[in-house]
Amino acid sequence: MKNKEVMLSGLFTGISGLFARAAMINTGEGFEFIQTIIFEPMIWLSCISGVLGFAYLQIALHRNDVSFVGPVVSSIGIITPVILAVIFLNEYVPPSRWVGVGLMLLGITGFSKETRKA
Repeated sequence: MKNKEVMLSGLFTGISGLFARAAMINTGEGFEFIQTIIFEPMIWLSCISGVLGFAYLQIALHRNDVSFVGPVVSSIGIITPVILAVIFLNEYVPPSRWVGVGLMLLGITGFSKETRKA
């Protein structure tokens, strides 16, 4: 892919979701929930990663068409937490979701090749 901003936006967005998921595992109820949100480092990492993803998205949108950036960033933003959740959180992903991940990867590859021809 010729634009690293597009890839980085999707990666940071996906990583933000993973950090948020990891932080929510440790939350309690009531006041504990609020305390956890304020003092949980994973929430802060999620916020920082989300802001970085948004910044790279703005750069990517400035340099490319929305019709290219939107689908690629959203696909990468979905694929990243699935793969990282399997690796770091030991989550089970059913085969039907792996088929979806594969189709998204094929779509990203197709977009990338189409952009190079234009």
